[in-house]
Amino acid sequence: MNTQTIGFNKIKCTNTRFRIFLNYVMLFMLAAQSSVPFFIGDEYLIAFFFLSLIVYLSKPIIIDKFIFNYIAIFFIILIAQAIFFWVFEFNTISGYLLRIGYAYLTIKVIGNKFDDYYINIIYFFAILSLVIYIPNLISNGALNDILLKISKLFQPYQLHDPGRQHILIYTFGQNYLDNDGSVFNITFRNSGPFWEPGGFGVFLILAIIFETIKSQKIITKKNIIFSIATLTTLSTGSFIAFFFLVIFYFLTYHTPKRIFIIILFFIGSTFIFLNSPFLVDKFNNQFYASQKSLAYAPRNRFVSGKLDLIDFLNNPIFGTSRYEQFRFKYKESKFETIVNHRNNGTTNLLVEFGIFGFFTFFYFMFKSFKIFCSVNKFKKSFSIYVIFIILILGFSQMIFIKPFFIGLSFLFLSNGYKSKIMEKSIRKNS
Repeated sequence: MNTQTIGFNKIKCTNTRFRIFLNYVMLFMLAAQSSVPFFIGDEYLIAFFFLSLIVYLSKPIIIDKFIFNYIAIFFIILIAQAIFFWVFEFNTISGYLLRIGYAYLTIKVIGNKFDDYYINIIYFFAILSLVIYIPNLISNGALNDILLKISKLFQPYQLHDPGRQHILIYTFGQNYLDNDGSVFNITFRNSGPFWEPGGFGVFLILAIIFETIKSQKIITKKNIIFSIATLTTLSTGSFIAFFFLVIFYFLTYHTPKRIFIIILFFIGSTFIFLNSPFLVDKFNNQFYASQKSLAYAPRNRFVSGKLDLIDFLNNPIFGTSRYEQFRFKYKESKFETIVNHRNNGTTNLLVEFGIFGFFTFFYFMFKSFKIFCSVNKFKKSFSIYVIFIILILGFSQMIFIKPFFIGLSFLFLSNGYKSKIMEKSIRKNS
């Protein structure tokens, strides 16, 4: 092998490593802009969009006609809302379309290695969070006292929610009022780098889904770490999603042995839930609050869901977008702001974009996971269960307006997935 060939191989290897590093950075940016407190805000959204556009234009990637049709669908919905309410807010329309564009550009640049990069990123943060969380738990919060001093360095540069305490790679719990009016600190719930423990749980459950489909096994080294990290979030929504994920996995491959495992898992999970005061009390409080007068009931997931369904019926086809002046009756006092607060992401998407937008959003997400299952030789029927689990995750978090979750609808556009599906169809026809 001559010197010229060796030099060429070194350059090629360096370029490959840089490309992989760049893909990791771009996927982290997409997730961070959607969920990491320091990076949340329109300024970061615009900056990350143009960075993704530059990388996209530097690569020989053909733009899909689909994305124009997808943008057109939501543009029509947004314009229909503007006409219906006789109000045109440029920031509302352009902001959502920018999120779609940013998600698409990132997914296209990353390609069919999205799942590998995503699993590895969440695996890194899961381990890192446990390294911080476990010593902090053992020391009764002593580690927090040290790290909170470091967190003050980031606050002057944080554009959104400056009161949230974090060290960029780890977010600390905030103080909330308990039922008796006392201050309740959620230090001992693991948020990872995300905005709250429930948000971390969402990303962990998605990582388990990708790892399970890719490896065709639910018990892997990475899934064990993801599961332990999920337990430390103490997130009711994440626990419920995890429960259904395990059940659906075994239902997909229903052998007598696995049916027996399902029964044992169901009994064990029920026992743990009923003997966990934190989970039982939280669930009961939220459910009973939803049975009270909705006008002044605490704005938990159940109450938000019921109120959202009432709002949805006012404009079921195209929704109300984010025009709060038409959706909410009260807009003046601080108390009325609390009354108007909603936190159910699943029903909120239904209200904001109507049945038409809701169906479009989840149909292409379903299509993406169906193709992902097919490529990894996993039963395609599991993709239906995946959407159900994601709906559960959205029930407890406002996630579907975030660029990362919009991007899940574009995974099927990856050239790698397309070529593998085409190869499969050619083999069938030959």
